[in-house]
Amino acid sequence: MTQVTEARLAREAELCYACIALVTDYDAWREEEEGVDAASVLEVMHANVDKAQRLLRQVVPQLSARPRACACGEALKAALYTAPEQVPQEARERLDLLVAKYGYGTA
Repeated sequence: MTQVTEARLAREAELCYACIALVTDYDAWREEEEGVDAASVLEVMHANVDKAQRLLRQVVPQLSARPRACACGEALKAALYTAPEQVPQEARERLDLLVAKYGYGTA
């Protein structure tokens, strides 16, 4: 699986993005591994949910307390070429949350 779509959408929304990937089984590519059943995958998946929740509880407060050291927060700045007055009102309303700070807002 890839996170290309999610990464692109996060970039457009000017959000920092990271993937947390937790494996449930190896039987698809390790020939020496035995096959798995749904019950064993679900068991590992539930344990992975606990791991991810613990990780997020620890990391999110640390990250949110720091100023951004990246350009993600202004990713659209160089991507908007159309003069704001040429953007249809409906589009401005739909995109207001993302582009208002660049003069494309409805206000």
